Amino acid sequence: MSSDILSIGVLGLDRRGQLAVRAISELPDLRICAVADRDTQKADKAAALLECDAYDDYRQFIIQGEFDCLFVIAGLHSCLEFVRMALKEGIKVLKLAPMARDFEEASSLAELAESQRCRFDIADPGNYIPSFNTFRNVLQGVAEEKPFLVRLFCDVGLL
Repeated sequence: MSSDILSIGVLGLDRRGQLAVRAISELPDLRICAVADRDTQKADKAAALLECDAYDDYRQFIIQGEFDCLFVIAGLHSCLEFVRMALKEGIKVLKLAPMARDFEEASSLAELAESQRCRFDIADPGNYIPSFNTFRNVLQGVAEEKPFLVRLFCDVGLL
């Protein structure tokens, strides 16, 4: 394996996780070497497609997984201690937004990452949806000397 290839472990295989796995698997400089989900069938199915290791135990995933970067799709309510464990092991973490459930949790994660000299980054794929791009284009046409406040709300019904 070339040292230019970044090995990734994916934590959480819900709908967003499965989309991310598909997208990452098509990138030449990234290699998914382990996936983890509490649902064993999801983990096994993804691992079979990617020819990588599957875990349903997050602790073993962090301890045994040999990856440079942990991509966290699962909500922090189910994996906060394992994200902290990864940071303590020196594994870089990329998490889908939001960063944390509250300010104190976000602050503690940022402090831990800084103390371990390890990256903890947040990705917000919502920045790339068509409606956000349209809104960005509208804002670019507004003069800077005329600031205004925008409040956006989004309600999503649960099935």
